[in-house]
Amino acid sequence: VVAAQTWSAYREVRSAAEMQALERLRRLGAQLAASTRTALTQRGALERRVASDAAVLAFLLAPTDSDRAREALQALRQLTPPRDSVTIAELWAARGSRLLTTAPHLPPETGEALALAARMRDDSARFGRFYRSRDSTFFWSGAPVRRGTATLGYVLERRKLAGDSAAERRVRDLIGSDVRLYFTSERSEFWNAITGMPA
Repeated sequence: VVAAQTWSAYREVRSAAEMQALERLRRLGAQLAASTRTALTQRGALERRVASDAAVLAFLLAPTDSDRAREALQALRQLTPPRDSVTIAELWAARGSRLLTTAPHLPPETGEALALAARMRDDSARFGRFYRSRDSTFFWSGAPVRRGTATLGYVLERRKLAGDSAAERRVRDLIGSDVRLYFTSERSEFWNAITGMPA
């Protein structure tokens, strides 16, 4: 009888603790989604502004003109903050070739960039999957360059997944320091800690 009552009480306490933990995770997910949405919305607005820049459109219409290339590259540099050696902004033709880049010393990441461009042709997707390069996780985002209904090319941006110290503090406050939180992107095989480090 004592064993049965003890087991029953344990199950009730455990169930209540699991429900509390689940509720904390739900709250955390909502907070992280809200902060991420704000940051990505602002970044997306900048990408769309660069994609609609007159210099970018003019270059896509005359890609052999060196003056237009220089002006379009200047527009692309709006996406790469000073002293940021990781973010790369590129202009790709609709047919799948890299025309301009803010990092000419790096070879084109054709697979990831073209996968995102292909998705943008079919729907409103703006983000590629997470992928690994050395000890970091990256992803591509971007916006199509359009003239009327025709897509002439894509402004693409490679970004490194970085940690958010404020989010990390919120995680600790909500679920404790002994719990680890990981996340991934759709169709990605890689997971990352909340700090942005590959897991």
